[in-house]
Amino acid sequence: MLLRLQVLLLLSLLIISCAEVPVKPMAGFKLEGRDYLYERSRWVFWGRLALSDEGRSMSASIKWVHKDKRDDIELSGPFGQGRTIITITDGSIVIDDGDNKPVQYSGAVDELVSRHLGIKIPVMALKFWVIGLLEPDVKYISFDGGFLQAGWRVRYQQMQQEGQDLLPKKMRLEQDKVRLKLIVNRWNISS
Repeated sequence: MLLRLQVLLLLSLLIISCAEVPVKPMAGFKLEGRDYLYERSRWVFWGRLALSDEGRSMSASIKWVHKDKRDDIELSGPFGQGRTIITITDGSIVIDDGDNKPVQYSGAVDELVSRHLGIKIPVMALKFWVIGLLEPDVKYISFDGGFLQAGWRVRYQQMQQEGQDLLPKKMRLEQDKVRLKLIVNRWNISS
């Protein structure tokens, strides 16, 4: 009898421990009320990035440091292999893939980065989109959870609270056959 009672108690505890704990839903993305983020001159995020098109796909860890008018984007594969650092300043871009001496370019940033990675990526717009902002002075169409801008469909699948700011946690970009998924693990944002 005591053994039967202990088994029932154990089964009850197992059932209770498997019950789902209610999770408070995170607020969804809204364009309204985000303009103050344009004033943030410094931010950093760490996360994971997946890119694909018809013929190629890649995934990488990403660290993006934005300071005033400079962006340092570090991409690396598993265990830090295949590390590439892209530094963008007004009028120039430096790409350091670790294999050769860093190369400085001038010209269209999106085109240069896309050529280096082998997949089209809208870097200049992305520096706004990653913090949930529109690229200034470019027409857009908003929809629930995102917007269309510069031919790209930008969807925010999950947001996260960072201090007083609601920032992207998961986002997805699509244009034709190109897909970009970004998961931000951690933010550091300041004025």
